[in-house]
Amino acid sequence: MNDFIVARRSDDSVISVQQDNSTKNLMITNLNKSAELLLNYTNSELSNKPLSTILNKNLVEDMNNELEY
Repeated sequence: MNDFIVARRSDDSVISVQQDNSTKNLMITNLNKSAELLLNYTNSELSNKPLSTILNKNLVEDMNNELEY
């Protein structure tokens, strides 16, 4: 799956997510080194955690209103 992730520049932050319909969450599957530096978390700390872990509460509500599970 990570083969499809492309950053235009080496300093672009990339966060990969997967929709989990059973828990109605977007789960973080991977982040690159630039995203680790931006968020101050390692890939292993955020892997398999909900995307809502790193997002503003209002943004999470908006996102959940748009997603279909």
